[in-house]
Amino acid sequence: MSRINLFMLYLAGSLLFGSGSARAQDPAPLPEKEVVVVDLFARNRTVPAVYVEAVRQQVLSAFADRGRHRIVDGETPGMLAGPPAGWGFVDPATVASVQSEFLQNRMQAMQDAGARYVVTGAIADYKFEHVSLPADSKKPPRPGFRATFQVILSAYDLKLGVPVPDQVYQLRGDAPVAEDADRKALSTLYGQLEYYIDRNFKFETAILQLAPADPRKGVQELYIHSGTYMGVKPGDLFMVYEEIPVGGVITRQKVGKLRVNDVGNPTVAKCKITKGNDEIADAFLAGRGLICVSDSKALFY
Repeated sequence: MSRINLFMLYLAGSLLFGSGSARAQDPAPLPEKEVVVVDLFARNRTVPAVYVEAVRQQVLSAFADRGRHRIVDGETPGMLAGPPAGWGFVDPATVASVQSEFLQNRMQAMQDAGARYVVTGAIADYKFEHVSLPADSKKPPRPGFRATFQVILSAYDLKLGVPVPDQVYQLRGDAPVAEDADRKALSTLYGQLEYYIDRNFKFETAILQLAPADPRKGVQELYIHSGTYMGVKPGDLFMVYEEIPVGGVITRQKVGKLRVNDVGNPTVAKCKITKGNDEIADAFLAGRGLICVSDSKALFY
C-alpha cells in the first residue's frame, strides 16, 4: 500500500473516530513493516523431513497472520546460498550451538537483503510411546500412542546486533493412531506463536491525539498512529516512553501503558490509558517526545 493511500486512510480514520478536544502533534511517519526472514530449519535424524517443514510453515503463517512484518521465506529460490556443509541435523545437546552458528553464517546475507530479523528453528527431539487413552463418552479406555516433540526457535536482531532469546516448546499429542498423534502434537505449536512474536518482535508508533478529558478523571483515552496495517487489534498492549536527552544521548523513561480498545482502520487505533494518565497527557500537551512500543509484557507493569 502506498504512503498516499495510507495517509488517505488516516484522514478517513480521523473522521471515523471523531476529533478530541486535545490538540494533535504533527503527524509522525507511519511505522515501517520490518523484514523478518524465516530461514531454514533443522531436525533430529529421527524426525521425518516433512515434519520439520510443517513446523516451519506454521512459523511463517504465524508471522504473516500477526501482520506486523514483511515476511520472507528463506527457502525462496535464488534468495540465498544453500545451507553450510553438514548443517541440517541436530540433537538436544547440539541444537543451541548449531543454530547460533547458522545464524552467524547467514547474518551478512540477511542484512544485504534488507532484513531486520532472521529466524531459524529445529525439531531437536522426538519421542514416541504407547499409552492408554482415557475413556470418554463414546469409548472405553483403549491403547493408543503419544508423540512428543521438542521445538526450539532461535532468532537474531540484525539492527541491534543481538540474539533473540531462544524459545523451547514441548509439543505433545495423544491419539489411537500413531500418525494422528504426530499431527496432533505438531498442530499445538501455532497457537503459542503469537505471544512469541509479540514478546520478541516489537514495533514503535506515535500518539496522534488525546481523547476529550473526563471532567473528574482527566484524560482516559488517546489515539495511536497504527491500526490494522500493523496488525493492531483490541487487547494489544503498548508501553509509553518519553525520550529524554542525557549527556547528549537519547534515553527512554517509562511514563505509562496503553491497551487497545478499538481499531477503526489501517492507521489509527483508540487506546485506554491504563497507567500514567497524567504523565502521558502532560508530556503530549507540552510537545515532549513520546514513543509507544508494542509490548505483551506490559501486562505485568
